[in-house]
Amino acid sequence: AFSAMGVGASGGRAVVADWFASVALQAQDGVAGPEIVVDEAVYFDPEVPSAQFWRVANHGVMELELATESAVSGYEVSPSAVSVAPGTSELVRVEWSGSTSPPTTTLSWTSNDPDEASGLVALSPADQGIGTEHEDFALAGFQLPDPAEQIYSLSEVRGKAVVLVYWALY
Repeated sequence: AFSAMGVGASGGRAVVADWFASVALQAQDGVAGPEIVVDEAVYFDPEVPSAQFWRVANHGVMELELATESAVSGYEVSPSAVSVAPGTSELVRVEWSGSTSPPTTTLSWTSNDPDEASGLVALSPADQGIGTEHEDFALAGFQLPDPAEQIYSLSEVRGKAVVLVYWALY
């Protein structure tokens, strides 16, 4: 998908070639299925109990059925099973309600995707600020449609979309 050099198809057969390999594919009548795409990790605030969402998408042509294991080291998963229509996605809520930092573990899932019947999602406390509040800071900036420069602090724009644009000259 990222570096395809050539694709040819005819009569139910296809050849895809790129810099690294070539693959020959052949269609089989009655063989089709869902195609699962899932987030590989979910991060939690290490200081307070929190809930995050894990996205499950179906890029295939048939209904995707996915089930997660019922108990994972103090995490609660809801719903534990989802059906995802072709071309859509669903969110699965994963909650850590413990009084200590959430443990690093994995959530197992199974699906009816013929080539990815099972997998793991990493669950862990946030690292390097992921999932945690950033400390307040202030920068010069502007807010359209007024191009006049002002000083803005992060706390003043809470809940708004903020774009930080920066560059360096060497």
